[in-house]
Amino acid sequence: MSERAREVVVGFAGGEARFRLLWDVAPATCEAVTSALPYDGDASHATCSGHAGVVFFDTELPIASENATTAPAVGELLYTYYPPGWRKDYPEHTSEIYWFYPPGGRPTVPGLFVPAMASVFAEPIGAEADLGAFFVWTASLHREGFKHVTIEAR
Repeated sequence: MSERAREVVVGFAGGEARFRLLWDVAPATCEAVTSALPYDGDASHATCSGHAGVVFFDTELPIASENATTAPAVGELLYTYYPPGWRKDYPEHTSEIYWFYPPGGRPTVPGLFVPAMASVFAEPIGAEADLGAFFVWTASLHREGFKHVTIEAR
């Protein structure tokens, strides 16, 4: 990508949600994630962290935590990496982007059930209605299962 992306756009059935990349506080995460995009695949509901949607990269992105928190705001885009074999019964790496919808939750390490360090790399921008539709779509993952999503850097 010749010009540094300024935002991430998540496309879902019914619209798209836009997020401003936080290059000033999460440069390594922004660089790695935008380099791995576009993503065209499935999103699912998180299993351990509460009200959250998640996508998993096939490509391993071993990024150290930066701009990290265990208490993210609803709507922030988060990144977490778990190395292969780090967790019992998880031989593969996990490289994931996720986000919380209202009322939110806490990043939790599957298999250990302790707080996870989430790198906050983007924050929501754009129309409130678009973000609301994104939250409704994300919440539907809990009952309806995997759904198609696209994620691109612009």
